[in-house]
Amino acid sequence: MKSFLKWMACALGGAVLVHVAVIFSMPKFIMGGLWEGAVKGEKAAVNRFLAADKASAENRRVVRPSPDLLHSTCLVDLSSGPVMLEGEWLAGYWSLQLYDMRASNFASMTNLEGRGSAAQLKSPGTFKVALVPTPAGRAELESQGYRVFEVAGERAIALVRWSALDAEQENAALAAQQGARCYPG
Repeated sequence: MKSFLKWMACALGGAVLVHVAVIFSMPKFIMGGLWEGAVKGEKAAVNRFLAADKASAENRRVVRPSPDLLHSTCLVDLSSGPVMLEGEWLAGYWSLQLYDMRASNFASMTNLEGRGSAAQLKSPGTFKVALVPTPAGRAELESQGYRVFEVAGERAIALVRWSALDAEQENAALAAQQGARCYPG
């Protein structure tokens, strides 16, 4: 009976270790697959924004994409130094989400102030973001008007969303989407 309990304890301990290893490695594995798949794809967007088509029933890749948003994605490669993200937000909802290769949303910006029913949209404006691999040069970039974020590792993914609730807003969002820049600094 004691040998059976020892065997069960070892098996359970091994299963826990494997489980923990899988849980901690999956985000990096998934983000690496996403990165490699996008880079190998026809529309690779390393250090430049790739504007996605507006979601519809015909082109959706997720179960229920929001047809009220336009998306742009930039695969950020910091191996040669900082990468800049620039563009404008409009009168409607806008957000910038930054993910590292562990799938952590390490920074988020939006033009929405407040929470819940008290939330208000800021007036239209511009965004200037610098992603850096190390703190070196941070003060200089900040003095140039950039909001600076340090990235864990050399890769990140930036996702920008603009609301497009009606034809007028969609046209303005399309122009903002086309004007958004992601480039090595």
